[in-house]
Amino acid sequence: MNTKQIIILWIGLAIFLLMTIFFAVIVWPTKYKYPPVKGSYNYTVVRINRFTGETEGLHKSINIGWKKLDKEKVKETRELLLPLPYKEKENISGVAYIRDRRSSSSKVSDGFILEIYNGSSYNLKEITILITVKEENGDIRWSRHFQEKVAYEIKPQTSGKFIFEVPRIDEADWSWSIDEYRGTPIIK
Repeated sequence: MNTKQIIILWIGLAIFLLMTIFFAVIVWPTKYKYPPVKGSYNYTVVRINRFTGETEGLHKSINIGWKKLDKEKVKETRELLLPLPYKEKENISGVAYIRDRRSSSSKVSDGFILEIYNGSSYNLKEITILITVKEENGDIRWSRHFQEKVAYEIKPQTSGKFIFEVPRIDEADWSWSIDEYRGTPIIK
């Protein structure tokens, strides 16, 4: 390569880098996130400003447009189940154990119990976990995702349980990991 080709390569790389930074800052992530709105509600779309946390709703009447929502209006949306941001996930800890159900009427399943401490600023409502069961020789017997909702929200700074029915484990080695938490943000 001669000097001219090297300069053109560096200029091209610099332009590509600037375009990537421009895209990352301006286009992605967008200013707003749009959680799903469930149930009958006066607002067809709710948006949350990613930077300020301000919540607005687009009223069903076309002429009204976007309207800032107070805390009570946001509660009316019933279910704003959002995936928790990474920083919030770091504040959640848990312990899991298997409840052997051989003595009960169930011969095909065990109870997987996950006790969670919610140190985040979200009300936890749903969790997706991955459970992997291995044979003694290290072969994977099964590996599956399980998703479970709790009947109540696990509020910040409190503990709660998720209970899953899983296929029989029978004294095998098993491991678990949490893939996703979903909940409602605490709006300040």
